[in-house]
Amino acid sequence: MIPITRFSLAGFDAPSAKAAMRARLLSDGGPTSTRLPGRRVVSQFALDRGYLVATDFDDPWEEWTFVSLLDERFRLLSCRRLGSWGTAFASKTFSLKAIEWVDACHFVAVPFDEADGRYQFAIRAWGIPFLWPRLEKQLLHIEASS
Repeated sequence: MIPITRFSLAGFDAPSAKAAMRARLLSDGGPTSTRLPGRRVVSQFALDRGYLVATDFDDPWEEWTFVSLLDERFRLLSCRRLGSWGTAFASKTFSLKAIEWVDACHFVAVPFDEADGRYQFAIRAWGIPFLWPRLEKQLLHIEASS
């Protein structure tokens, strides 16, 4: 979990709206075959066997943040969205301030607004897409002080 500055995202070049939600991942300025959700890389780390990349859409009104786990060849192993679906509005936003590492397989995503709650992650050795994702995510609620 070494902080790096290797990755960035290319501009949108897709004609469809669904494809436009994902941008091509650039590694050291060169294109890869991987597309990640977002417009900018917020945080990135080198892991023992891959990379962890946090991205967002850089939009103050609809801030979505995604955490993606990549292997050594930049293949997407798992991608998790931070925030939650609301009832009156389409979603609750989450703007990432920092990633704090607990150990080599556990970290906490810290928001700019503590009222959004923190997310605790575990990186699993294996996973089954949609059923048992490689990135386990749990919302840690902040208790209100009296």
